Amino acid sequence: MSSAQANENSAFVPVFYHVGRRMDLSSDVHRGRLELADTRLIIHGTPGVDISYREMTFPTENFRLHFLCRMLRVIHRHGDFFFTVALVSAFGRPIVSNHSRVMELQARIDAAFRTAWLPAAARASANL
Repeated sequence: MSSAQANENSAFVPVFYHVGRRMDLSSDVHRGRLELADTRLIIHGTPGVDISYREMTFPTENFRLHFLCRMLRVIHRHGDFFFTVALVSAFGRPIVSNHSRVMELQARIDAAFRTAWLPAAARASANL
C-alpha cells in the first residue's frame, strides 16, 4: 500500500452523527470527524465512536432522512449510529448532504466490513 493510499484510507471527514437506535428530526446531532482506519471506524467527537469492522453486524444502510439528506446507518454489537457528510446545515443540523461523498464512504466502509468478515467465513467453511 502506498503512502497516498494510506493517507486516503485514514483521512478525516467532517460529519454530523447521532448515536442511538433511531434517527429523526428531533434526534440529538453532533459534529465530529470520521476516520476510516484499516481495522476500525472512528468518529472523533463528543460522544466519540470507535468500533472495529468486525463488530459491525451488517453492512451500512443508506436512507434519506425526511427527504432532506442522505444518511448512513451503522449497526454494530453495541448499538447503532447514523452519520452524514453535510453540504448545507442550519441550526446545527444537516439539511443537504454531499451525496457522492456519502456514497463513497458507504462503499469504503462496506468493503472494509466484507474484508473483516470474509477471512473468518472462508476459514469456517474450510473446516466443514
